[in-house]
Parts: sequence; C-alpha cells; structure tokens
Amino acid sequence: LYRFDIKWYCIMAMPICVACVFLCSHFTILCKKRFCQGRTKKLNKHAHAMVSMNLVMMYFLYLYVTRSALDVFNCTPLDPPDPVHPEYTYMSAVGGERCYKEGGLQLQLIPFAVIGIIVYTVGYPLLLAFLFWKNKSRIQRDQYLRAGGQGVVRDTTDSFHIYNIRKRYSHLYYQFKPRSYYWTVVIIARKFSVAFINLMLRQNIEYMLASSLLVMFVAFTLQVHVQP
Repeated sequence: LYRFDIKWYCIMAMPICVACVFLCSHFTILCKKRFCQGRTKKLNKHAHAMVSMNLVMMYFLYLYVTRSALDVFNCTPLDPPDPVHPEYTYMSAVGGERCYKEGGLQLQLIPFAVIGIIVYTVGYPLLLAFLFWKNKSRIQRDQYLRAGGQGVVRDTTDSFHIYNIRKRYSHLYYQFKPRSYYWTVVIIARKFSVAFINLMLRQNIEYMLASSLLVMFVAFTLQVHVQP
C-alpha cells in the first residue's frame, strides 16, 4: 500500500513538476539575457516556446494522469462474493484495500483525486478550448500561412502576432485543417471517455465493451464526417 501511495502521488504531481521545470527554465533564460548578455529588450521572446512545450507535455500526460485519478474510484466486490460482508467493495488497483473504509487508503486519496480530476482532467481540455476559441481567427490564419510556406520567421509588421501564436499552440493544431483547429479537444474527450468506461465499468465486461465500441464508433463517424 505504501508503494502504491507514493507512486500515485508522484503520477498526480507530474503535471505540476513539468510546469515547474519549464517555469525555472524560463527564468534561467531570462536571467541569462538580462545579466549575462546585458539585454534590456525582448527578454521574453522564448516564453512562447516554453508555453508550447508545457501544453504538449500535458497533452501526453493527460491519459496517464486521468487513469490514475479514476483508479481511486474504481471499486469492485470480491469474486466470489464475501459471505460475511457482501456489500464491501475493494480497490481494483490495490488488492485487499477496502473502499470507503474510515482511515483507509482510498479515503485518503479521494480529495486529491477529485482535485486532479477538476484541475487536470476537466481543466486542461477546457483551457485548450478557451485558448482555441479566443485565438480562432489567428490560428486559422496561421494554418493558411503554413499551407503556403509562410510565417516561418517573425514579421515585425504583423499586427496579429501570428508568429507568436504559431510558437505557442501550433503543435496542438497544425495537423488539422483550418476549420477543424479545435480537433485536439475532441481527441482528448475520446481518450477520457475510453478511460472512464474501462475503469468504472470493469465489473461488467459486456457493458464495458459495448460502451467502448460505442465511443469508438462515434469517434470514427465524426472523423469520417468532419475529415479534420
């Protein structure tokens, strides 16, 4: 139990650690420009690349962290059932750890799991959706420029700051057509749906498989219909 506890906390802290690493890198480069190179202007030009790398790393960590957070709520009865306490359920991720036991490991992890789900599982895709919506026109403009082989260098006459948008968010939308700039959020929703079904409906294999097939069928239909 101790090993699972430590491992689980480490997994949930990974997005924070990644953000701290990029934040420290940003201030290190900032100090180098200011104090070592003696620059006083354009000290934060590298921040756009830092934001991009942070968002991409969080994208790749999304499924792993989400599954770990949902593992806390994945409780199943014993098979065969406990003849003394058939109402007891146990954590699937930790053998023999009873769920909702006062002072137990699962109750200790629930508050952190809820925070992780709200801040990361729900908050990260909402953040991406807001960023995409806020910069919709500039993102689409950048995609058209990319298709024409333009916008690869900073243009001081560009009042829309397209180059900065490309540096920040292009790794999350450059694979898609301009009208489907938001498709990364759809992919994240699909990942969350499959993870939620596989973890929370594990006690009923037939229902879990049917629900997973439904999610994949809907995702495939949207992919064929929209062709992002």
